[in-house]
Amino acid sequence: MPTRRPPAPPPNLRDMKLENVMLCAEDPHAVKLVDFGLAVQVPQNADGSLQAMLFYDRVGSKSYRAPEILANAGYLGPPVDVWALGITIFSLVSGFFPLDEARASDWRFARLAQDQQRGVGPCDSIYAMYKRACPFTPELKELLNAMLTIDPAQRVTMAQISAHRFFVTKEVRRRPTPRRHHATAGRVRPPPPGAIRVARSSSTPACDALRANVHPRHHSNHA
Repeated sequence: MPTRRPPAPPPNLRDMKLENVMLCAEDPHAVKLVDFGLAVQVPQNADGSLQAMLFYDRVGSKSYRAPEILANAGYLGPPVDVWALGITIFSLVSGFFPLDEARASDWRFARLAQDQQRGVGPCDSIYAMYKRACPFTPELKELLNAMLTIDPAQRVTMAQISAHRFFVTKEVRRRPTPRRHHATAGRVRPPPPGAIRVARSSSTPACDALRANVHPRHHSNHA
């Protein structure tokens, strides 16, 4: 009998951003991705692994582009989606974008690169730029740190994200969704002065579940 090839993996979106994440009417805990105009399908090897196919076109949206896209030395598709997803999640739970653009001319990225070389995680680095402590739970911070690793070879993969303890531990799964009428429940502090704000959107169970991983002790009504 001929060997059955594994099913084709999903394409690399290469334009992951908040505007391309749609809420799902059928399931309020789910989302759908849209706009596959820049997506590519990376060929598979016979064992089902993806071929190391380099791309050179500068795609994606400014604040979401991975640093290797801007380096003009070629990049792999899957790691750039992981970076952009990390930017998306960070922005949802914090209320501001961690970077304007992942290049040295952006002081935020330059500081992030310096801190990573010194062993400082991205989440702590970004909040320290605004003289604040990172309010994320250990599970969420660990996940985002792995997704926002500048070196794509060291960046976490989508398979590793799916198996991360943020998604599989009972503690995170059972964390109650904050009541929306409480003044501070489920909300992060206002974005720091000088941060690139994220446009406010309606609350959903999926978003509330993410925001539940911001420690309440860090909430405050003042900057």
